[in-house]
Amino acid sequence: MSAILTRARRSLSNRVRRWVNPLLLNQTCRGIDPRQTLVIAGSNRSGTTWVQETIASIPGAVTVFEPCHVDVIEQARSAGLHKLTYRPADADWPEGEEYFRNVLSGRHWHWYTAFINSPSQCLRPERLVVKFIHANGLIGWLASTFEIPPPLVLVRHPCAVISSVLNLKWDLEGTRQILLQSELVRTSTELTRYIEGLATPLEQLTARWCLENAVLFKMPRPLPAQLVTYESVVLGGSAAMVEILNRWGVEPPASLSEAFAKESRLSAQNRTYKNAQHRLSKWKSERSSEEVRTILRMLNDFGLDFYSEAAVPDEDKFHRCTADGLLNEAVRQRSAA
Repeated sequence: MSAILTRARRSLSNRVRRWVNPLLLNQTCRGIDPRQTLVIAGSNRSGTTWVQETIASIPGAVTVFEPCHVDVIEQARSAGLHKLTYRPADADWPEGEEYFRNVLSGRHWHWYTAFINSPSQCLRPERLVVKFIHANGLIGWLASTFEIPPPLVLVRHPCAVISSVLNLKWDLEGTRQILLQSELVRTSTELTRYIEGLATPLEQLTARWCLENAVLFKMPRPLPAQLVTYESVVLGGSAAMVEILNRWGVEPPASLSEAFAKESRLSAQNRTYKNAQHRLSKWKSERSSEEVRTILRMLNDFGLDFYSEAAVPDEDKFHRCTADGLLNEAVRQRSAA
């Protein structure tokens, strides 16, 4: 009965927020300086919502939730976005510039981008926390086009990400088409042939993870973003979040430890964890040895060598990675176009 009541209360809360929050924000959020806007990105199921909710505990912060969600937000589609959009740092993209200028300054609110907040957060906010799962291919462009603090991009073990997606039993029929929409795939005959040869949802989800994350390591150095592994944040505890905030020059709130310890509003509906080690290794009991080998083989194709059968990455390899693999020619050709 308690679980039923909890779901009913959450459903009612979401309905109220979808209606009330955009009204409040359109009235009281008159435009925020993008130089104060904190951007969080990463593949889906990478812990971005959890980190966003922790960071949004900063006094005066309000979240812009998934403004690239083209299935819901028509303005995002009109700007030319899709689920694997890529733009090089120097791309001329006026439609995208107009859309993201509104997003990063709080001038564009949709029920979906607003509902994650409590109504009290929507009253005269002072800072935006913008959270994406469809913007990894835009990080370099966003950082060079707008004067924003270096975006935080979370990278999580692909076995954990893919296992989570498969457990949720999402409709994956359109995954191949999403991959073929990628500007990088369309640029490369080799990549197109590679994607077309992927027969299973596991392979297609792995290719998506690789495309979303390899592109981060192809950005020119020094990187214009904070690339951080999900595992290092989990194991580092709230101190890891303090370090992230310090890099942004943001004072950690007194409530940070409490916010860090909570499950995210979304993941709490899907799975729970006993402790940090369980959080990081649960996929090991969910995926077969053959599935893990397939995922790791495909990572090698894209030159991503910092994850293995271990639950945690090799952090030294992570920070040295240049994704020397299938994306090489595609990035070069797309950047030169």
